[in-house]
Amino acid sequence: MRTDEQNKAAAAQLFERMLRRRAARLSAARFVALATWVFDHRKAERLTQRQFAAKYRIPVRQIKTYEAVAKWPVEAKDIVRQTPGILVTDLTRQFANRAWASSAALTEGLRTWATSRSRPVVTATDPNVAYLEADLSELLATPVKVVGDGFSGELRLAFRSPEDFERILERLRR
Repeated sequence: MRTDEQNKAAAAQLFERMLRRRAARLSAARFVALATWVFDHRKAERLTQRQFAAKYRIPVRQIKTYEAVAKWPVEAKDIVRQTPGILVTDLTRQFANRAWASSAALTEGLRTWATSRSRPVVTATDPNVAYLEADLSELLATPVKVVGDGFSGELRLAFRSPEDFERILERLRR
């Protein structure tokens, strides 16, 4: 089990990568960690939402969504973390930007919704795996495919000639 510090470090790395790459699809569990990081980081830097948005070049409304999720009760965040296969687009559309009468209503609504929407994690369609494939493909300048069952697997690198293979090896050695 990861510590809070490890979670915060992972969220910080994810947030920085997301800003650079503008990742469109993100798992809801990572989004919750990201939202918490945004909220904590903005407060630590003592920036307004507008200043933070300008610094990281993201819309203020996105900062507001992150902070709304960061203020969710722990039980609601745990539901999201423990339900695999929920995409952030679904989560924000249904829950992040709504006003809730109470934290209990949010938690119960989220629990019911997550149960009905969850699906098994399949590495081929997992948005995090797709993001990793895209990142590695860009880094190595060749198509990369992650094949596995979620616990173990392999990376498949495509090359079209011996020279292409040598170029990939050279990039891996750096």
